[in-house]
Amino acid sequence: MSMTQALKIKPSQTLDCLSLLIPGLIRQEAELLGVAKQAQVDMANVAVEIAECDQLLNRKDDVLRQLGLLQQEAQAKNKGVFEELLTSLIHEIMPHKSGEEVVLTSTLRQNLAALDIDIKSNGHLENVSRDKGGSIANIVAMGMRFVVLARQPNRRVLFLDEADCHLREEYIPAFAAVMQQLAHRLGIQVIYISHHPAAFFQGFGRIIEIYNQDGQNHSQILSDEEKVEGHEYPENAFRYIRLRDFGPHENVLVELGGGLNIITGDNDLGKSKFITAVGELLSNDGQEARIRHERPFFEIEIGLEMGMSLLWKYKRTGSQKTLMELKGKDGAVIESSTLGSGKVPEWLHTYLAMGMVNDKNIHVHPQDEPKYLLSSHYTSIDRAKMLPLGRESRDVLRMIQIFNQQIIDARSRRRGLEAQLVKVKNLLQALAPLLDSSESSDDLESSLARLREQCRRTEMMAELGFKIGALATRKKALVEGLAVLDRIVVPAIELSRAQDMQSLIDKIEKTEAVIESLQGLKKLPPISKPPVLRDTAAMAQIGAKIGENLSKIKAISAIKNIPAAGPAPVLKDTSRMKDLISRFESIDTQIERRTHDLKVCREQALAIRAQKADLIEALGGTCPTCQQSMNGVHAHV
Repeated sequence: MSMTQALKIKPSQTLDCLSLLIPGLIRQEAELLGVAKQAQVDMANVAVEIAECDQLLNRKDDVLRQLGLLQQEAQAKNKGVFEELLTSLIHEIMPHKSGEEVVLTSTLRQNLAALDIDIKSNGHLENVSRDKGGSIANIVAMGMRFVVLARQPNRRVLFLDEADCHLREEYIPAFAAVMQQLAHRLGIQVIYISHHPAAFFQGFGRIIEIYNQDGQNHSQILSDEEKVEGHEYPENAFRYIRLRDFGPHENVLVELGGGLNIITGDNDLGKSKFITAVGELLSNDGQEARIRHERPFFEIEIGLEMGMSLLWKYKRTGSQKTLMELKGKDGAVIESSTLGSGKVPEWLHTYLAMGMVNDKNIHVHPQDEPKYLLSSHYTSIDRAKMLPLGRESRDVLRMIQIFNQQIIDARSRRRGLEAQLVKVKNLLQALAPLLDSSESSDDLESSLARLREQCRRTEMMAELGFKIGALATRKKALVEGLAVLDRIVVPAIELSRAQDMQSLIDKIEKTEAVIESLQGLKKLPPISKPPVLRDTAAMAQIGAKIGENLSKIKAISAIKNIPAAGPAPVLKDTSRMKDLISRFESIDTQIERRTHDLKVCREQALAIRAQKADLIEALGGTCPTCQQSMNGVHAHV
C-alpha cells in the first residue's frame, strides 16, 4: 500500500468505527462475564456431584458385601423348606433314591448372592447337572419351575414340553402324580406335553390327544382328572388355545382344564406347537416359517377368564405384520395393537400377567430346556435371583438389584459429569481474561480518548512527513535535472557568412527607409516665399552633399534595373542549425522552469521547517508514538 493510500485510511477514522462498536462490546462483555460466573458455580456443583458419586463408588464393595451376607442369612432361614420339598419329589418318584438329599448352598460371589444345587449321596456332595443322571435333573428342574412361579405375582399357568424326557416309563405315573399335587397345592394350571402313552397319566389330569384324520389335525379329550373334593381351580386359568394355519394345524382347538393338562399324540403332529405359539405370542415376535403352506397369516387365540379372549395374528407380508386384540365376552374389542413384530403392547401383561422375571420367561419351558436352572445357561448368581429363598431373601435381592443399578447409574453419571467438568473448565479457561481483568468500561472509554488524541498527533506528523518527502523528491528531481544540463556540450557554430549577410540586409533595409523618407519630400507644398540664401558657401556645400546623395539614390535606384545575375544563394542544410536553435530554446526554458521550481521548493521547505518547529514545540519536544525526544534526527521504521 502506498503512502497516499495509507493516508486515505486514517487511524482516527478506524477509532471512530471502533467507538461505534464499544457499546455492543460492553454488553457482550457483561454477558460473557455472567456466563463465566455461572460456569464457576457449575464447576463447583459438578465437583460436589462427582464427589458424591465417588463416595458411593468407594463404598460399593462394602455395601454389596453386607447385602450379600444379609441375603445369605435370609436364605439360610428358608432353604431347609426348599431342600425338603425337592428331596421329597425325588423320593416319591424314585423311592429307591431315599438315601439322596437335595442341598442348597448359599454363597457370596462378586458381591452378589449365589445359589448352588447339589445332591448329598452317601455323605458326599455331587452336582445335580454334572454328576447325576438326567432323571434326577428332570425331577429337580420340574420342582424348581413350580417354586419359581409360585414365588412371583404372575399368572398361575405353566407350560412344560417333555419335562420327563430322561425318565423311564415306570416313573411317569409318579411324575404326573407329583405335578398334579403341586398344581393343586400351589394353584397353578399346567399344560404338559409328553411323548409317553396317555395311559400313564390316567386320573392325574385332563388328557388331550392330538391326532390326524384325512390329512388334518384334530384334538379330543380322552379323559379328565379325578376331582378332589374341596379343591378349586385358579380363576384366571386359560379356557382354551386355538391354532389357525400355524405349522401343521389348520384349525385346532384345545380345551383346557384348570389343573394338570397332558397333551399327547403321535410323533410329528405338532404337539409342541402349542407351547411355541404361546411363547411367541408373549413376545409378539413370530416367524414367517410358522405360517401354514400358501396361507397369508396364522392366528393364535387364547380363551381367558370372564369370557374374554386374546387374538394374535401374524401376516406373511405387509407393513403391519402383527395384530393383537383383546376381546370381551360379547366379541367387542377391548384393546388392540399393531406395534409390529417384537414390540409388546403395555396392556398385554396387564391382562395376562405373564411378564419376564429377570429377563427370563418363567411360564413357557420348551423341550430344549429340560434342566432349567440346572443347565449351564444359568450361573449360580442367576439361580439366586430366580430362586430367592424366602421373602426376606427376595427383599434383600431386590435391595441388591437396586443398589447395583445405583452403581451403574453413578458410573454413568460420573462419566457424564467428567465430560461436563471438562467443558466447564475449557469455558472458564477461555473466559479467564474477563475474570482476571480489573479494567472497567470507563477505563476503556478513557483509553480510547487518549488513543484518539495520540492518533490526531500521529496523523499531523504523518502529513508533515509526507510533505517533507514530497519536497525532497522534487528537490532531488531538480538536482538531477541541473546535473543533466551541466553535462550538455553545445558545439561551436561558424556564423561568419551569416553575419555578413545579416549586416548587408540591415544596411539595405536602412537605405530603403531613407529613400522612402526622401521620396516624401515630393509631397511637400511649394514654398511661397523661397528663402534667401545668405551663406552661399555653406549652401554650396549642402548642395554638393545633396547632389552627391541624389547621385547615390539614382545609383541605388538603378539597382532595381540590374538584371538577375543568377539564383540567390540558398543555405543547403539548415536542419542542424534549426535543431541547435531549438535545443537552446528548450534548455533555456527548462532552466527557467527548474529555477522557478527550486525557488518554490526552498520557500515550502522553509514553511515546513517552521510548521515542524511549531509542532515540536506544541508536543513539548516528545514523540507521542515512541515517547522519545524529537530534537535532532528522529524517525520510525
